[in-house]
Amino acid sequence: MEKWANLEDWLNRDLEEDLEDYRKVMKKMGVDEVDTDIIKEAFNRKKRQYSEIFGDNTRIWKTVPERIEIPDDYKFVDYLEKERARIADRHSDDTSAIWEASDTIVSLLGRCFKYRPRDDKNWKYPTMEELARNRYSDGRKVIRYLTSLIPSEQEKLRYYFELLLSATIGNFKQKEMLLVWSINPLDLLLCSEAGITSCLNLVTGIYRASAVAYSTDEVTSIMYTTRELRKFERLGVTVPKKLHRSLVYYRQDAAASLQRMYPTMDNVVLREMDKMIRKEAGFAGADCIDLCWNSEISYVDSAIQQYAIDQNVSRINYIADGACPVCGNDLDSPGSLVCSCCDDDNFVTCTWCDERIPEEDAVYLDDESPYCEQCAGYLAVCAECETVNNRDFMYYTRDGEALCEECFEQYYEVCSSCYDIIPKDDAHHVSHHEGDSVTTRVYCEDCFAEIYDYLAKRDKIHDCDTCTEKMREASYTEGNSSYCYDCLHKLTACRGCTDPVCFDCQHKRRLADYARSLEETRLYHSDAHPHG
Repeated sequence: MEKWANLEDWLNRDLEEDLEDYRKVMKKMGVDEVDTDIIKEAFNRKKRQYSEIFGDNTRIWKTVPERIEIPDDYKFVDYLEKERARIADRHSDDTSAIWEASDTIVSLLGRCFKYRPRDDKNWKYPTMEELARNRYSDGRKVIRYLTSLIPSEQEKLRYYFELLLSATIGNFKQKEMLLVWSINPLDLLLCSEAGITSCLNLVTGIYRASAVAYSTDEVTSIMYTTRELRKFERLGVTVPKKLHRSLVYYRQDAAASLQRMYPTMDNVVLREMDKMIRKEAGFAGADCIDLCWNSEISYVDSAIQQYAIDQNVSRINYIADGACPVCGNDLDSPGSLVCSCCDDDNFVTCTWCDERIPEEDAVYLDDESPYCEQCAGYLAVCAECETVNNRDFMYYTRDGEALCEECFEQYYEVCSSCYDIIPKDDAHHVSHHEGDSVTTRVYCEDCFAEIYDYLAKRDKIHDCDTCTEKMREASYTEGNSSYCYDCLHKLTACRGCTDPVCFDCQHKRRLADYARSLEETRLYHSDAHPHG
């Protein structure tokens, strides 16, 4: 048909052109590495499923003739209220005038139109058919005539009466259009684009992965109505502008299911879709066909009509069981157009187990590396170096801080009395010398204070003249001077001859031997005296 020449040329084009547009759309959505061979391979599987309907084609279509629906009063008022709300949103300053215009139209339906001419014997209320067609039987236009009866000084009322009545009547008029049934991957990818939007929208849809899944599974096709081709800048392609659309799930020689219609239900379009499915598939109506879909990524609308080759058929499997257009793996996230392995923007890799997880679910134990929730549950971060390791292999301070083995050995000690882990700088040591052997025990502040108090009461504590630390008895005394065992080894000059003393100095050796022979027990700590 000449009227649809350009549109039909587009519908007849080669699959390769559609695959190129598929790639362009995905690139606009931020997916640069689409492998069209994966899409083509998936399409060939779908094509075999639908072979009895489509043959070698990717789309079939028919003309839906122009029609006018004659509504009842209730349906007319329902659409009137919707149009009133829509117009009021755009003209909020004129809400009162819009409501008055709406009430005036309702009074027309109720046969109490207050602007009807009192002296016109030929006046009559329009029938619903005349109203829907906007024509009286004598050829006059209904809207123009009724608007002329409102006084000219009521300019806003006249304007909104005409606008509101015209918009409401427009819902019951349908111009001629094409009804397309398609298994083409591009059409399925754009199932919620190009005039229609839903939760499958490629940008805003929370189930946008479903659009990709439907374009690459075996059973999903799409029906839509259109009148024109349009360039959609956001998509970067020229495609038919959709007026209505419904998805169709189909199993060859088994069953089909026609799903919810978007944006709203249109009974005339539904009847045409129903007739097309029955004719092309050869199925009769069915009472209940179970739909089994990939629940990980997809949202499936309720069915509005179902079909089967016989009443023994009960289900359609593998709905939305599609593939990632980049690598061919299973899709696994409802909000992503690719699988988690290919989604660098929304997915991250667990540092511990290498599993790909949504970034919003990741746990950052060290403020840098992501971990999945399961791994994070049995890992801990070292308080010193921020190394992450299994909780079972960590050490813990009395405050609950975790320490890796390396930091524990370098910076911490274990109290020999209460077994708390304490910083080395806060540790107190008690060494017992017996002959050439030295046994050293480490104590925390509290435990050391108990020992210190015990010795102090018995006057067993001495100050080292070099380091001023407390000790039990002197390791070495000379005159009035006392030295602890450590300081004895750190002496830098011979007290007898004032010459420098090295570790081989015979004089120092004698001093050391004498100190060891005391078999004394000494106490010392690093920085501070214990608090008693």
